Amino acid sequence: ALKRGTALLLVDGLDEARSEVAVAFPAEFTQILAAYPRVRALVTTRPAGIQSDGAATIAQCIHMRLASMTLGEVSSFIDKWCLAAELSLHKSQAQAENEARASADDLKERVRSSSAIEKLARTPLLCSVICIVHRFLGQKIPERRVVLYEAITNVLLYEWDRAKFPEGAAVTKLDAHAKRALLAHLAHKMHRARVTELPLDGVIKHFAAYL
Repeated sequence: ALKRGTALLLVDGLDEARSEVAVAFPAEFTQILAAYPRVRALVTTRPAGIQSDGAATIAQCIHMRLASMTLGEVSSFIDKWCLAAELSLHKSQAQAENEARASADDLKERVRSSSAIEKLARTPLLCSVICIVHRFLGQKIPERRVVLYEAITNVLLYEWDRAKFPEGAAVTKLDAHAKRALLAHLAHKMHRARVTELPLDGVIKHFAAYL
């Protein structure tokens, strides 16, 4: 497929790579593109993920910066997200559309009424977070990013788990604060070890020791 030029090469999140990988990437990626000139490639990274002089060495690539969503795109995103959420509950199309419209209209009004929230919503990831917080907490949307992140972790650690796990499961006996403390120790351990994944048995042993 590489030789035929029918492959699409995707490199996602270069900013998350180890420093030695990020440093070596431009030269090695240039060699790959030279070896397979017909292959299309897409590399994504935060601006800090690759030095400007290093990026310039990938001569075959066109460098672009992802634009923020427009207000119209934010509204469309919210409409579609709310409808998808209602349909996920196996409601009829008509019922889902009616309830999604009411929820979306309320959220869009909240976004329009705050310039700080409107700015956050222009990023797809944060717009998703805002939709989730609005759906599960039904409260005023936090205007500061750090508070918004705290709200979304509360949703994921409590409301989300209640929906995922059967009643009586051990994880449902822990509140959001206890789960955050449990996960914080694991996150710190992974950060110190500079790893992004751990084997299941390692996670279980860590939780058992902490609990």
